[in-house]
Amino acid sequence: MAVELDRRAQIIEAVRSSMGQFGVRRVTVGDVAREAGVSRQTLYAWFPNRDALIEAVEMLAEHEDRVAGDPMLLEQILTTYRALAQINLDQARSLDPGATWRDELLPEAQRM
Repeated sequence: MAVELDRRAQIIEAVRSSMGQFGVRRVTVGDVAREAGVSRQTLYAWFPNRDALIEAVEMLAEHEDRVAGDPMLLEQILTTYRALAQINLDQARSLDPGATWRDELLPEAQRM
């Protein structure tokens, strides 16, 4: 799960970078996938559409502002985030059990 959360964080950072480069209105899923170094298929496994990518960055920024200086609140948010990320991944797996995007994650997970 840690590798999978790292991948999600990598995508979110790519969204931030792409938004800075192209602006919120012009950034595309393709821009984010290139910046993150993942396929569009992998990106869609984590986020159903472009709006979900933007929303994730906005929510993260809002939470970062709120938790500054409150480690207990930060830990609660991270625990909830991990649980939601796992639910998201489980749903993606159930919708497409033969998806090849998992092939990218499995070798990394096995090294841990």
